[in-house]
Amino acid sequence: LSASKNVAPPPAPPSPKQIEVFVDGKPVLCDPGITVLQACALGGVEIPRFCYHERLSIAGNCRMCLVEVEKSLKPVASCAMPVMPGMRIKTDSPVTRKAREGVMEFLLVNHPLDCPICDQGGECDLQVGSSQYLIQRYHKCLKLVSTNRVFYMHAGTSPVMRPPGEIWLPKLQNLST
Repeated sequence: LSASKNVAPPPAPPSPKQIEVFVDGKPVLCDPGITVLQACALGGVEIPRFCYHERLSIAGNCRMCLVEVEKSLKPVASCAMPVMPGMRIKTDSPVTRKAREGVMEFLLVNHPLDCPICDQGGECDLQVGSSQYLIQRYHKCLKLVSTNRVFYMHAGTSPVMRPPGEIWLPKLQNLST
């Protein structure tokens, strides 16, 4: 029988060199391979999201986490985009806000808007997001529709609202050739 010796475990392999990214102009050091969303969290910026969870695989379906990245042609889903050295991320630019407003509007198109009887009881991320990104359009339309002052004629984003009782018929084009 041999006596067991206290042997220290082998040293852990060195971690990859950290990289620097810029979140709203503020430098943030982070590990390579993390997502833009995680880098923003390290920089103290909370990005809205519905489908992301750190313990699940990345889906990137809701698109609510869109951010503007310099040298990118369009906003990117921060939950699915890995950071790159020197990346400049804008989380509250006009482009970012407009993109999130569009996503929120799309998410609300088929939403029943029955907040008072909803099981979430006011603890709804969708309700919070709608008030944050569509505060004027959404609440004004919701108030008018709920009081029967207007009704929807057709789907679309037209700002024109017609009072109830006003007859509206689309002009039919002559299809005969």
